Amino acid sequence: METGTIKLSHFSVKEYLLSTQVEKDFRISEKTSHSVIAQISVAYLLQFNLFDHLTEAILDCSPLARYAAKHWSYHAKAAGVNMTRVHPILKLILRLFTFEIAAFTNWVRICNIDKWNEQQWSMDRAEVPSPLYYASLAGMQQVSSYLLERGADANVQKGRYGNALQAASYGGHEVIVKLLLENGAEVNAQGGHDGNALQAASSRGHEVIVKLLLDKHAQEDHHGNTLQAASFIRKSL
Repeated sequence: METGTIKLSHFSVKEYLLSTQVEKDFRISEKTSHSVIAQISVAYLLQFNLFDHLTEAILDCSPLARYAAKHWSYHAKAAGVNMTRVHPILKLILRLFTFEIAAFTNWVRICNIDKWNEQQWSMDRAEVPSPLYYASLAGMQQVSSYLLERGADANVQKGRYGNALQAASYGGHEVIVKLLLENGAEVNAQGGHDGNALQAASSRGHEVIVKLLLDKHAQEDHHGNTLQAASFIRKSL
């Protein structure tokens, strides 16, 4: 079979293909790419809406599940979800963060970002920390705000870091820490991996959050706790 060369029907076609306009017409922006991946990932997780325990066999038939569970929040934040409530993916995320549906529990079972329960596969729904806790831990500002507006309790004790405030403080999520404090989070609550939110923030060097927590201590006048905390922080930072 004789091979030949491809000839363009008109010079203008060649001119277009070699121009920068091709890139403009067909390029997908980085944010758009992250947005699409995030939407697909969250939509994929929402299909796991039965409270029956997951198994390796089930996930072997769902090859995207592990990637989606582990990386959807990264893609969502890279897409700019925290910037606006009208972002198209936010509706899907808020649905995922509904404790009443099984998809939230199953997301935690597949990839527990809290890493507090090695037996996450068999976790009962009652063992799973609240959606607000996970939103705070993951740094999802708009999700945290949405949950608080709808009455989520900022002081529920559960999870590796004890409560949402300690989780947000450990992660360095300043805006979420402010939101939690404004919505009744107890700054001096004890428990969790680091003992309290102040120690969690100081252990990671989050000085702005340390100041926020110390200011809250001072406002609530914990009879000397502020001075003790300040002394602890000076030694830790």
